[in-house]
Amino acid sequence: MTTVGSLEPFDLGQPNKWGSYLERFKLFLLANDVKDEGRKKASFLTLVGAPVYDLLTSLAFPNQVSTLPLDQIEKILTDHLCPRPSEIAAFYHFHKRDQHPDETVGNYLAALRALAVGCNFGAALDRMLRDRFVCGMRDESLQRSFLADTELTVQKVLERATTSEAAAASAKAIRQPNETIHSIKSQRPQQPHKGKGQQCAGCAGPHGRQQCPYREAICHGCGRKGHLKRVCRSNDSSNDVHPVKGKNSRGKSVNLISNLVCLKKRITVQINGKSCTFEVDSGSDVTMMTLRTYDRIWPTNKPKVYNYDPGFSDYQHNPIQILGVFDVSIHYNGRNIDNLPVIVTKSGCSDLLGCNWFDPLGISIKGIHSVGSDVQIAGILNKFEHLFSTELGCYTGPPVILNIDATVPPVRLPPRRIPYALKGLVEEELDRQCKQGILKPVEYSDWATPIAPVIKKDGSIIFAATINQL
Repeated sequence: MTTVGSLEPFDLGQPNKWGSYLERFKLFLLANDVKDEGRKKASFLTLVGAPVYDLLTSLAFPNQVSTLPLDQIEKILTDHLCPRPSEIAAFYHFHKRDQHPDETVGNYLAALRALAVGCNFGAALDRMLRDRFVCGMRDESLQRSFLADTELTVQKVLERATTSEAAAASAKAIRQPNETIHSIKSQRPQQPHKGKGQQCAGCAGPHGRQQCPYREAICHGCGRKGHLKRVCRSNDSSNDVHPVKGKNSRGKSVNLISNLVCLKKRITVQINGKSCTFEVDSGSDVTMMTLRTYDRIWPTNKPKVYNYDPGFSDYQHNPIQILGVFDVSIHYNGRNIDNLPVIVTKSGCSDLLGCNWFDPLGISIKGIHSVGSDVQIAGILNKFEHLFSTELGCYTGPPVILNIDATVPPVRLPPRRIPYALKGLVEEELDRQCKQGILKPVEYSDWATPIAPVIKKDGSIIFAATINQL
């Protein structure tokens, strides 16, 4: 007889799929019109595989497997492979499940349905799915609209969420070409115009010097007026400060930031008998020398530079190329110091004298080290302590009277049904506002409007009264 379909042996390494395997086995019997109970049991024990049969033999002992009916065999294996989980644990995992960043609304609802299997919600399943779906979704604007809807079902939630998700994807696809072009243009570095007619000597633009808009600009490289730094031909233009950061040889974080606001302090020292001017930088943990300075001081018989790359980067997080490090002998202010390390950089940052040279050269930093408060300030703060309290204050002026038209009948709207997952937060917020005096419990009120709890980004809630319905 020809068999319709096939069923692979069950994998004991995935016990959570046992329920699905049993359902497939029943469909297999239905497709092959197997109705005899003996044939059903024989088919099951044959198809399930030898590892499961050996396991069943151990679980059924001292009974023989051949003497057990099929429903009892299935129960023995189900109790062993898929024991019924705790409803409390299942309930906890269900209400902790939020929508993942890359998860669609359809997959999110499917995951909630799978977690609800062990919760035994019964007739309340749709309501629990709706509440958890709304509370755990990523789209905050859509979530607020759901919280304001008094007639919301799980089917309506899924339809609106799916429609919103598809609309967002379509809008992103429509804007994608313009965004791509903008990104490419914004990342392209500006290069001086070359080989295309006239080039301005003040800004490298495609116009004459008389038409340059930067004729009165001050160069940040040499300090002279009439041109920009990018076209500056001064020898000192490469010594501008570029704040950098990285790690030193001890693994400590290094922040090499020169103060561009204050006046720069430079000193000249003798390095191996050669004169070199450094900019004193108290924000730098190490002393740095550019490759240009290194070649200028030692055009020949250069000192040996050892490989060293601590991973420095500039303020734009671009890596700074390091040639290496070497030790030098220094003569400064009557002091002779040997074996001071200098880092040689390939980029065009300044020659910086860092903190590792301060103590050997006798350099100290003077300035404000601490700020203290006057005793009178503390007295004033104590005297007016109530003005600086973090608690909510109360109005102490004359009573406020709301003039209401007596001819208008009072409106008393019924309270809204609050989602189960928000009841605890709503009660805590009501208790907090009553404790601070914002709200006052009353037995009865002629006017009433329901509150709409809105979830904030930090997980707390605020109340939005539906005054528009009055």
